Amino acid sequence: MDAGVYWLIGLVGLFVGVAGVRGAREWLLDRRQPEIVCTARLESVERRTDQGSGWEPAERFVAVFVDDAGVRREFEIAENDASKWVPGGYGVLCTRGRLLRRFTPDV
Repeated sequence: MDAGVYWLIGLVGLFVGVAGVRGAREWLLDRRQPEIVCTARLESVERRTDQGSGWEPAERFVAVFVDDAGVRREFEIAENDASKWVPGGYGVLCTRGRLLRRFTPDV
């Protein structure tokens, strides 16, 4: 094989490794944050479409919350949660760093 192919394979491996280390670092940082529990209002549930990496665009669901202090936060959620939660309702929001642990709507 040509030396250029080995360089290309090495560069791709380097980029994949760096991305993996960065993702693991962010995940660990979020896991070390204290768990915060507060009352929040579910402002909206949005369906967002990103280009994605394949032929089809990637769809994701984002919940927008406003907590007691007026801080607006967005979290990516599963599609089944998006269909269950009613925008405008209040509930208990539990977060850790940038992670949504759970949202329990008031009934």
